[in-house]
Amino acid sequence: MTTYKTCLEISNSKNEKNDCGVKAIAIATGIGYDKAHKVLASVGRKPRRGISFNMLQDAIETVTGKMPTFETILKPNGSQYTGVTIGKALPKGKYVLLFRGHAAALVDGVIEDWTAGRRKRILGYFKV
Repeated sequence: MTTYKTCLEISNSKNEKNDCGVKAIAIATGIGYDKAHKVLASVGRKPRRGISFNMLQDAIETVTGKMPTFETILKPNGSQYTGVTIGKALPKGKYVLLFRGHAAALVDGVIEDWTAGRRKRILGYFKV
């Protein structure tokens, strides 16, 4: 299984940065960091640069073979879920979560990212 820790080690060895989307896709799809890096490069990501919403969506489609749908998710009281609370709302499955300026993977209710356990608000997700 691809984890945030293994992705971070590879990312650091390549002197990569702004690669949260690479890590999120690698973890959520299980294809590994290097393959996710190549897939995102094929949809327009430049080294050490972030990605756009469309690049992320295209990369997920390339890996899974189907266009993912972006879903928003709110608590019953209308507030946003965070890295602390999202696992209860999405306890099973693989997702790429979107935050403001950041992406992370959620696998079976556990965030694989530095945002795990933090109160960073989630804007929505792609189910992988």
